[in-house]
Amino acid sequence: MKTTVRRLATTDLLVIGGTVHAAALALDAARSGLTTTLSMRTTSPVVEIGSSMAAVLSASEVDALPQELRRALLTEAEEVGDPSGNDWYLLHQTAAIIAVEDLLLDAGVRLFYDSHPIGVLGSGASDATVCGVLTGGKFATGAILAPTVVDASSNLDLVRRTGGAQFVSLDRPDRYAAWFLTDVDRWIAPIEYGDGTSVTLRGPLAEFRFEPPSGAPELELRRTIIERHASWCTEHADSAFALERAGDELLVDPATRIDAGGVAGPESTGLDGLYAIGPAVDLKANERFLDARTSYAGRASELMARISAERTPTATTRGHAELRLLARSSGEIVELGDGTLHLTEPDYDEPTTTPIEIDIPALPLAVRSDLVIVGGGTSGGQAAQTAGERGLEAVCLEKHSDIGGVSTIGGVPAYWFGRRTPFFKRFHARLKASVREKRLPVSLGLLDLVLNAGTDVRLRTPTVGAVTRDGRVTHALCITERGLSAAEGRFFVDASGDGDLAAWAGAPYSYGAERDEITLWCSFGSFHRGKDEASRQYMSVVDLRSAADISRGIIAGRRMGGVFRYGRYVQHYLAPRESRHILGDEKVTYHDVMMGRAFPDTVMHCKSNLDIKGMASSRAALTGYIERSFLQNYVSGVPYRALTPKGLENVFVAGKAYSATHDAIAMARMQPDMITLGAVASIAAQQALATGGRAREVDVESLQHVLTDVGILLPGDLPIGPLDERVPAEGEHLVEVIERLSAKPVEASEWARVFARAEEARGVLHRRGIITAEWVLPQLDSLAAALGDRSANDRLLERLDSMIAGDELPDAGELERRHDMPDHGNAPDAVYLINAIAGTGDLRLVSRLEHVAGLLELDPKVSDYRFSYVHSIAYAAELLADRRAGEIAVEMMERPEIRERLLDREEHDPRESSDYIGERFAYLGLCLARGAARCAVAEGYRRLVDYVGEMRLYLARSARTELRELLGADHDFERDRWLAEIENRSKAGALEPRSYREFLV
Repeated sequence: MKTTVRRLATTDLLVIGGTVHAAALALDAARSGLTTTLSMRTTSPVVEIGSSMAAVLSASEVDALPQELRRALLTEAEEVGDPSGNDWYLLHQTAAIIAVEDLLLDAGVRLFYDSHPIGVLGSGASDATVCGVLTGGKFATGAILAPTVVDASSNLDLVRRTGGAQFVSLDRPDRYAAWFLTDVDRWIAPIEYGDGTSVTLRGPLAEFRFEPPSGAPELELRRTIIERHASWCTEHADSAFALERAGDELLVDPATRIDAGGVAGPESTGLDGLYAIGPAVDLKANERFLDARTSYAGRASELMARISAERTPTATTRGHAELRLLARSSGEIVELGDGTLHLTEPDYDEPTTTPIEIDIPALPLAVRSDLVIVGGGTSGGQAAQTAGERGLEAVCLEKHSDIGGVSTIGGVPAYWFGRRTPFFKRFHARLKASVREKRLPVSLGLLDLVLNAGTDVRLRTPTVGAVTRDGRVTHALCITERGLSAAEGRFFVDASGDGDLAAWAGAPYSYGAERDEITLWCSFGSFHRGKDEASRQYMSVVDLRSAADISRGIIAGRRMGGVFRYGRYVQHYLAPRESRHILGDEKVTYHDVMMGRAFPDTVMHCKSNLDIKGMASSRAALTGYIERSFLQNYVSGVPYRALTPKGLENVFVAGKAYSATHDAIAMARMQPDMITLGAVASIAAQQALATGGRAREVDVESLQHVLTDVGILLPGDLPIGPLDERVPAEGEHLVEVIERLSAKPVEASEWARVFARAEEARGVLHRRGIITAEWVLPQLDSLAAALGDRSANDRLLERLDSMIAGDELPDAGELERRHDMPDHGNAPDAVYLINAIAGTGDLRLVSRLEHVAGLLELDPKVSDYRFSYVHSIAYAAELLADRRAGEIAVEMMERPEIRERLLDREEHDPRESSDYIGERFAYLGLCLARGAARCAVAEGYRRLVDYVGEMRLYLARSARTELRELLGADHDFERDRWLAEIENRSKAGALEPRSYREFLV
């Protein structure tokens, strides 16, 4: 069947796999003059010490390394000896991986991280001719085109899925090693379990070796570790140790190797242009890859010489219309009938990628189940456990080797906020007991609970697409050992955390903030010895829909110090705090959260403080209607309708991608709440399965009864009628609320009700004569302006003048700033006042903006309260749409602290985007440019075009979206065409002011 995917790159040589020998080969190729791409499913270029956690090398393994790789891997390493007198190197994982990455990037190698190989693409001329690889991940699927491909993955995943080569068994049992961080500092010789399994402690690392049944999947290996370690701790209490963190990869001695038939050499795969390197190529029966993990790096030069001799410069763009996935088909095949195959996201595009058509063969069936749960993270793990405990036939597809998401591999083990219902407390008590009794890391403790519940868990199974028919998802497309496969289900829980399945299936969504695509800061931190909390950051934005931006974010995040600065051990999980908001039948707003709204179909309540780790976008927050205390918590409901995506009949969205606004999700995304939301989704799915209907036809009242019985809904959680104070005020009730706002202190729940009824509130203020009354209090003046009414502006302008009358602008006063600005909506009161007056369109504000700009002295190394002033100038300019305001925005935009922060994707290195202060100034530049453009200042338009070429994708996409709206045209990401149109319109006088006056919730 034909379908469309995105071309991610075209390259002379594509190397698959994040291994030492893959890195060595890519370096050789790039230095020989070939454009070279290294694509890997991991998030570090050397799995042997990276995501495997095996950060220790023997002296012989170090000696086998090429010189420059040796120097890189030994960066900040410690040379130690074990009790047997053997020499070892305890590596500094973070420093070593950065050093290897620097080698690759300096040589010009392009890196794609978190990119899982699906299969080889054939050109159409011959099934034996390779022209690239189909790969998948958070970005759905994409094609990397290349006439020469080398599979250097640890187990030759690509070659096995293609079926071009034959494999022969090695005459020995499988042997596996799993490495974990421990809380001890001992070097102990192997301790035998008595059944062929052993554990060796090498300082902070524990190595397990065992011989499970041949071909045991990842799940069985993890289960073996749980059982062996628990029994060993019971039998050896005196010397038992706790496992702190599991490696995402289990290093493997391959059970089979390629059978080349003695004709073309061991690197041959049976396909023209596809080569292989690694232990599964020529490992001998008496060899142990686990004892010589670096031995294949030295063979990269030999393979590169052979490739150079055999390579023909085939045009990699040949036959795009004839590309097809080459894969072996075995077992049951999926019949898609008239279903629609989705392997790329509808209506999403990005620079340097183009759509191409490929032919997909019949897909093997991965699993058939009543309920398919996509993702085993915070929500998905609990959805899987709840489904099993309630007797559902369910399967959970998880990309990583561990479940738990942000609370485990994300390194946020403490539940800072969230509502601890009886349901959650029971779950947490069971988890703590499992972890404590078996001395396991939390990830394995969670896995233990889910397996005991009876749910089928498929680890190392990323979901990369969907099949739909008549408004229903029929299959989730995933990657298994058979390549692209289909998981068939009657209902689906999208617990990907990012709404992946729903979005690929066509559900509408917003991304990040409502004004642009800035999100809450993501994190890609590191770990310190003996600390299960990651040194995570609050610094940057990554677009998870893009393979290129994911890789950029990983490269940049690795170079950012976190809350505990740089840790020794790497993190393999890119943790976004926000991405998509799937549009459901109801949307939770910032005002809903602040007033603690209880919807008629409430299925749970969230609890959190104001936690906008990034830019606030609602008009309420921008005009100062925020909670000033970081410690104040709010409890708000989540309606059932926020879980049901528009346009899909059998999908529930669990996790932070449910239907909510940017500012709302900042407070309604905490781990205990998202754990609970996973359970709600599975219970709702159970009811939907029982009736055989659609997700939105579930009897909500019956569902609420069940949720009450299990301790998710508590007494008082549901509204008790139209006079319930938690619903938005209207009519006479709104009048009462507005009158109460004249009392101090102003409660957040009160102003939130007013903002929720903004249009009616303005009318009430006029009818009651409150605005013109001499006794009016300052907060009612500000409220009027924040609602867009300028009746009180004379007094507000006087107040603003008094605030900015000195030689320096006032700072944020006593507001507690937790991180670099922007932060939790905090800003000086003068900024809130500027933003409020700007919303009324009062042009008398312009002279004040000019005064503020004159007082602003920016520090290029600091993002503090001055960030808010610059943003207020940009915000005011786009609301006022006045040429003088636009010229002030241009003057700010041209300051070197802002102008020099733009990173052109064709001229700059992804490592440069690790400057998070620079990113904040770059975002201000975007805001100033669009403010100037809305004031009809041509230089604002030109600067937006500069941003179309930005390396950081959210800036490029936001600039392009603004240009498209202002000009009514679309030139994609082609700057020359945008500039030509702008110049033509500027000469013709056709650039007109266009105020951005949308009232943001």
